[in-house]
Amino acid sequence: MITIIQRSVKLIFLTVLITLAADSLQAQEIWVSYAPRAITEQGYAGLKFRYRAFIRTEIEDGDAAAHLWIRVDREGKNGFFNNMGDAPIQSGEWKEYSIEGTIDDDYTQIIFGIWSIYNGRFYVDDVSLEVQTKDKKWESIYKADFEKGIEEWKQGIGVESMGINSLFTGEPVSEKVKNGKQCFLISGEGVPNYGTNSKAGKYAEVNGIKLYYEIYGEGKPLVILHGNGGSIAAARGHLSYFVQHYKVIAVDSRGQGKSIDNDSELTYELMASDINGLLNKLKIDSAYIWGHSDGAILAIILALNHPEKVKKAVAFAANVLTDTVGIEAPVFRYFENKAKNSSNKKRSSSVH
Repeated sequence: MITIIQRSVKLIFLTVLITLAADSLQAQEIWVSYAPRAITEQGYAGLKFRYRAFIRTEIEDGDAAAHLWIRVDREGKNGFFNNMGDAPIQSGEWKEYSIEGTIDDDYTQIIFGIWSIYNGRFYVDDVSLEVQTKDKKWESIYKADFEKGIEEWKQGIGVESMGINSLFTGEPVSEKVKNGKQCFLISGEGVPNYGTNSKAGKYAEVNGIKLYYEIYGEGKPLVILHGNGGSIAAARGHLSYFVQHYKVIAVDSRGQGKSIDNDSELTYELMASDINGLLNKLKIDSAYIWGHSDGAILAIILALNHPEKVKKAVAFAANVLTDTVGIEAPVFRYFENKAKNSSNKKRSSSVH
């Protein structure tokens, strides 16, 4: 019996690893990075730096954006890193953006660039990297105005194939430049944009909130429900297949993704009721339900409370019993403590 359990645990663990790896690979489909050669010259250890560029965007998807990024590599260790992940650039006007920091004492190289995500046109001009010398003067160690082209700028981030994406192109253009006669244009076209597709996305009024959803494909209806803290985009790796065979209704649960929340107590029963309300709004009498993690819990509750709405359900990684009966005690205690210390008390209460 113990051997069977051990094998089952190993199988589940392996499945999780495969799923995470697949999600990681799918995530690379939506972004690209362009970077010049890495700076390997020594002499900048401990100096402050500022990395700057002018950027403007013409975005097609709600979450499309450009970002600066810079990484200081050390031998076998992590150094300074900033990719403006919390400060996406979406302005249609030329503006200067910057990242400032300090170069690690034992650095091996400094690598930097521009990364863009989703569909749109991202214009870049007057890129510069400077260090502050000991006499407090700023000294340029890299400049690019793209007047002679972009030959030095290649896709990638200097780590294997990461940041390389054939759905994006980079080229020098003479249109809408900031200074001079040319700037650098990064274009994303045909990039998978599940969860941020302004053409497919809509809101439905259910249970006093606005629930965001996107519809794709034709055929029998299939509802896609993501996990806690996620969004439609979390199922990106599966949607490309499903939309070829079903009428997919992908949903952001209340208070997550683009869906709105209100003051009601957040419970799984309420979130499952939201899905039932959405199906009523869409005049869908029954559907297949696919749910992961919290989405799996919603699929089960929907089947229990509204069985007429569920043709069949696929529920994986669901916690039917959210206590130490259904979850290993150390794991449960970890999330219980995390919930107690969370600044979002309403969201943390949903773990119980």
